[in-house]
Amino acid sequence: MDRAVAPAEPLLAAFRRVSALTEEAAPPANPGAAESVVVFFDCVDQLRDAIEEVVARGEEAVRRVEEAVGFLGRTKAACRGHVRRLTEAAAALRVVYETEAEEMCFEGLLDDALLGL
Repeated sequence: MDRAVAPAEPLLAAFRRVSALTEEAAPPANPGAAESVVVFFDCVDQLRDAIEEVVARGEEAVRRVEEAVGFLGRTKAACRGHVRRLTEAAAALRVVYETEAEEMCFEGLLDDALLGL
């Protein structure tokens, strides 16, 4: 279980980075000022990188949880009812992750920042 939970900390750190960058990714107040536009582009670029990191780390975290559930099922370390519920929870986690990852990449904060241009 420790191996399944270990990727969560870097994933949470990546989420915090996205959250912090989201607050900074406001379009420049004076679009005519070259310096503010450069700062904005830099922030949007960092936001894109942070979102890519969340997507990559999220995939690893979900995969590790799925591996842990599979291990519990194979070793009979938990009763069938628990394994079934954990399997359902892992499948739900996969669906939520994939939906959120797609939204972050194509419809979320990065898209809003780019529309602010």
